[in-house]
Amino acid sequence: MKSKFFILTMLLQIILFQSAISQNLIQKRFGGNGDERFPKIVLTEDNGHLIYYRSTTNTYGDYDFALAKVDAEGDVEWTKHYGDSKRNLTRELIPFGDDYLAVGWQNQYSLIDDMFFMTIDGNGNMNSKKYWGLSDDDEVQSVVQLNNGDYALAGDSRSYYINGLAEIIYSTFDTELNMGTIHVYSTDGVDVPRKIIQGTNSNLFIVGYIRLSGINKGFVMSISLSGELIWAKKINYASFLWDMVQLSDNDFICVGEIDNPNSGGTDAFITKFDSAGNCLWARAVSFGESSNSTIVQIKKSFNENYIVVGTTNGTESGSKDVFFMEIDAGGNFISGYTYGGDADEDWPAFDYSTADSGFTIVAETQSFDAENFDIFLINTDNSGNSCCAIPIKNVDVQNIEVNPQPINFSTATTHFSEQSHSFSAGEIIYEEELLCYEPVHIIGRDTIFCDDASNEKYTTDIDFLLDLNWLVPPTATLVNNESDTTIYINFNGGSGMIYLLSEACADTLDSLYVYVESTINLSLGNDTLVCGGQPFFIYAGSGYDNYLWQDGSTDSVFLVEQTGDYWVQVENSCGLAFDTIHIDFSESFDIDLGPDTSFCYAHTILLSPGSEYYAYYWQDGSSDSLLLAGLSGYYWVQVTDSLGCTAIDSVYIEAYMDFGFSIGPDTSVICDGDYLFLHGPNGYQSYEWQDGSDYPDFVADTAGIYWLEITDENLCAARDSMLLIVNKVPDDFLGNDTVMCDGDYYPIHAPTFYDKYVWQDGSSDSVFIAWQTGDYWVYVEDSIGCSGIDTITLSLFKPPQLNHSNDTSICPSESIILSPGTGWPSYLWNTGSTDSAILVTKKGQYWVETGTQCGVFIDSVYVDIYTNPSFTLGADTNICEDETTKLTPGSDFYSYLWNDGSTESILIVQEEGIYWVEASDGRCFLS
Repeated sequence: MKSKFFILTMLLQIILFQSAISQNLIQKRFGGNGDERFPKIVLTEDNGHLIYYRSTTNTYGDYDFALAKVDAEGDVEWTKHYGDSKRNLTRELIPFGDDYLAVGWQNQYSLIDDMFFMTIDGNGNMNSKKYWGLSDDDEVQSVVQLNNGDYALAGDSRSYYINGLAEIIYSTFDTELNMGTIHVYSTDGVDVPRKIIQGTNSNLFIVGYIRLSGINKGFVMSISLSGELIWAKKINYASFLWDMVQLSDNDFICVGEIDNPNSGGTDAFITKFDSAGNCLWARAVSFGESSNSTIVQIKKSFNENYIVVGTTNGTESGSKDVFFMEIDAGGNFISGYTYGGDADEDWPAFDYSTADSGFTIVAETQSFDAENFDIFLINTDNSGNSCCAIPIKNVDVQNIEVNPQPINFSTATTHFSEQSHSFSAGEIIYEEELLCYEPVHIIGRDTIFCDDASNEKYTTDIDFLLDLNWLVPPTATLVNNESDTTIYINFNGGSGMIYLLSEACADTLDSLYVYVESTINLSLGNDTLVCGGQPFFIYAGSGYDNYLWQDGSTDSVFLVEQTGDYWVQVENSCGLAFDTIHIDFSESFDIDLGPDTSFCYAHTILLSPGSEYYAYYWQDGSSDSLLLAGLSGYYWVQVTDSLGCTAIDSVYIEAYMDFGFSIGPDTSVICDGDYLFLHGPNGYQSYEWQDGSDYPDFVADTAGIYWLEITDENLCAARDSMLLIVNKVPDDFLGNDTVMCDGDYYPIHAPTFYDKYVWQDGSSDSVFIAWQTGDYWVYVEDSIGCSGIDTITLSLFKPPQLNHSNDTSICPSESIILSPGTGWPSYLWNTGSTDSAILVTKKGQYWVETGTQCGVFIDSVYVDIYTNPSFTLGADTNICEDETTKLTPGSDFYSYLWNDGSTESILIVQEEGIYWVEASDGRCFLS
């Protein structure tokens, strides 16, 4: 909550101190028991101002047009309100001969607005007035005096109905307030002008906004004095244009707000048009991320720049504040300030404080304990600075593309009828609050002698009440309330700074350093033992008028170089003082860290001054008796003995710089049969490769780790290594030739780790689907270009068959092996066997189910056993000596084999013995 005081205008006259060489900077609030809103301001000839606004305080009806006169110091001289039983709103107040012309609109019946024109003298008295309008709302928004002495207005009307919504109107009127032809300009939206000016070419320029489908877009238009439309453009983004000013180069700067196409926020908007309607540039001004800002007014500054005012919620308070910015003719930010309290301020307007210096700003405010909406008044210097003003630091100005588009206005003309209404006028009593004031100065002594500072008076150079906050030195005591304009301070013998702050915003108004010269309290300290070889200074204290040492010197400090008694006499305006001290010197000592040295990088050296000392302090802040040094630089140590005496030594160490080199990437890949040329750097003392060779270069052609170590002129070494990978040239990667099943396809897989594949048909996948038998080949290539070709032959699968494919017979006591072949996945015989072959000794039907990659196949065979033919050699017999006999099994056999090896069908025997024969019928052997 800001501190405040209240001044009733009718009860208390504020007397402000006016410096002869500087402008008074003030901020104040005034208002009544209702709302005071949408204020604007006009400079008067006496360097005061007329503030006009909308008020609900003591109104005749809904709200009235209110007018307040303030003097050059910001004091309200009088306030009046004008109106009737309905609403009454003033849009503009301009000088009109010796009077002022107020224009706006008045609602008298069925919520229908008529325009009013009223002249007022410098004391707020109404002179002449006229009312103009038709059947519906007719509102004037802006007026300007023309070069020919007449006046022009821009407004909006719903009376003509070209398109049925609010339409722009333009007309001229003379000094008798008689209105000429009404020119109407209409789009399909709601068309609202906000400012009209006359250019140096006598044409008129109007800015405002058009609302269509709920979106507002700012527009600029130019018309002739006769109302002819010359050109009209609208901004291609959601925007408002509130004001404009013509530059010395005849171009125009227009200001307002825009939905920034770059950031997405609502930013203050500055754009420049030439007199032909071309947009020369556009700037969006942001006060921080997610902030909303607008500019509502622009004026020429006292130099070649321009001043804009508006509002933003991008300040530290988070509420909406008023801002003042100085910009150049290119729209670039120069400097600025913000003003406001803990609630919202809105709709600022400004004029010059005088004809040649300063600015006065008004706005509506809900801050500073305002019960409703009150008037916020700010006096600034030429830069916008005021008491409690905050400099702008975080403004961001962006160039944007707005692409203005032509507007197709429908036009017409009409005439307004003079209407009959009445206005009443009355006084308003307002409450005022002075928020801050500058300059304010501290009045009082800046030098105090001999402890005469127990109840020192300080006051200000203003003779009216103002909420102030005094800050005194930490050693001082404030005797009375620190918010008073006059205070008493007990300095307690100490000097220091007094600050005078504004309670409204902690702004420093003035400061004063007070020097307190106290009674002398001299002490040179106790007798002292000083380390030998070290300087020792005796300090008598600063600030005395005279010093006298035992040797006649007169400085405040004395250099002691030998044992002895030393005294000093000091003097100031409070008297004399004398003190003595005895100084002894101990024996000096030295330490040695050794000579300067050097070594290769990453090596170290241990530094030691000796271990017998009480304390150690090295250059890196460490406190050990030893220091491990490994980097180039100066190393020093200060040692302290048991008496507190010190010695210091230093040494310079050069650690030769670490150096590196590269024989190539950490990993390289080549094809089998290729090689890699590794280069070492030139100009080094020696080289050593991993195989012991000592050349700068090396040819690598086998996989492995390669390294090179080089040595420089300091005999410091460095090493680099790399891994060489040798990719095998692709070969035999499709596998063995194979078969494919009848009516099926066969996927041929090449390894997936290659980068390129080209099959015999030009396809490039790692897999090829073969639908028929034949030869297939693929070309593959890896990431470094190692390539190869492989071929595979696909044959048609032949189902397995038994080795005896036809029915067969075997001889009695013989056997036969049946098999469909080995290597198939599964076998199942009708005998129950799952082996690849069975042994058959009996006749019968035999079959086997063979599982293959193409399915299960069955084959069978019938095995029979041959029937032996009649076969005998006859019964055993006897023969006589010298006789023979014939043995035969018969003559129908295919072959014979007797026990003596003969092969005839008949064997003639003449000796006793056992005889046998094997006879074959071509299938079986019988015996």
